[in-house]
Amino acid sequence: YYLDVAIQCLNEMSNCDDVSEACSKTIVGYFPSSRLAKAIQHYIVEFQDIKRHLSSESVAVDFDVGVRYRLGDFIGRSIRFNLRKLLNTIPESVLDFSVVSCEERWGRAVDDWSISSIINFALEKIYELMSVNEELFVQGASPPSFFASKTSEDVVSMPRKQIRTMPEKMYEELINDIKEARSFLLGIRACRFVWELLARDGVDDHVNSLEGWHPIESVARSFYDLNIHECSENKHFVLLRDINELLEIVGGPILNLEVEAEKTEQYIQKLRKKLQPKKRESSFMMKGSPIYNLRMCLQAETEEHFPLCLTPPKPKVN
Repeated sequence: YYLDVAIQCLNEMSNCDDVSEACSKTIVGYFPSSRLAKAIQHYIVEFQDIKRHLSSESVAVDFDVGVRYRLGDFIGRSIRFNLRKLLNTIPESVLDFSVVSCEERWGRAVDDWSISSIINFALEKIYELMSVNEELFVQGASPPSFFASKTSEDVVSMPRKQIRTMPEKMYEELINDIKEARSFLLGIRACRFVWELLARDGVDDHVNSLEGWHPIESVARSFYDLNIHECSENKHFVLLRDINELLEIVGGPILNLEVEAEKTEQYIQKLRKKLQPKKRESSFMMKGSPIYNLRMCLQAETEEHFPLCLTPPKPKVN
C-alpha cells in the first residue's frame, strides 16, 4: 500500500514541472529542476522494481543492483544505529572488559565504550565461519582437523634452515593451513564474546529497559526474508533476526570445540616461536620473502582476540 502511494505521488510530481522547480529551490547549493526531474523518474523505476520484487514469490533475477545496495546500506545503518542505542549505553557497573590480549585491536573501542563496533565485527566472523563450516554449529558433528597436510606435519620437526629453503609450493600450503585455522579460531572467539556479552542478566535487563531487541530483529528479519542480504556487505546482520536463535548458535555446539581450539592455538604458538628471527638472520626479516610472509601470517593470529567480559553470564538454559 505504501509503495503504491509513493509511486503514485512520484508520478504526479513528474507530470508537473512546477513541482520540480519548487523542490529544487529548497535544496542548498546548485540543483536545477531538470536534475530533480531525472531523480524523480529514477525513483519511480526503483520503487516499481521493489514492488515487483516484493510481489514475486521467487527472487527476481534482474532485481536492480542499485536498489539492493541502497536497501542493504540503509538496513546496515539502521541496525548499527540501534546497536549503539542498546549496547553503548550499558552502564559500566553492569559490564567490564579486559583487553590484555587485544589492547592494540580493541583498547580504544573499550575506552570509548563502543561495544557495538566489537559485536559488529564478531557477527561478521561468525557469519563467515558458518558460511564455510556450518557443520561446526551442529550437535554431534565431527570436530575440525587442522594442520593435517604433510607440510604442516613436517615443518614442526624441520630445522630452521630447512624451513627457510622450502619450495614456494610448501610455503603456500602451510600458509593456507594457518589461514584456515585462524578463521576457525577467530570464529569461535567471536562466538564466545557474543555469548558472554548477550547472555548476561544485567545486559538483558538494560536492553529490555529500552526498546528491547524487537526493532533490530524486525529489520534483520526483513533483510533476510527479502533476500537482499546475499549481495550486501551487511549480510552478517541477518544473524540478529532472532536474538534467542543467535544465543543458541553462539552458545551451542561450537563452544564444545574448545579443546580443538586450544590445540590449534598451541600449534600456531609453537611455530611462531620457532620462527622468531635471530641476530643477522636477514632472510627472516626481508619483506616479501616467503619466510617473512609466513611469519606475518602467524603473527596476525595474536591480534585476533576479543575483549574478555569480566562478569559471569547467566546460566545456560537447556
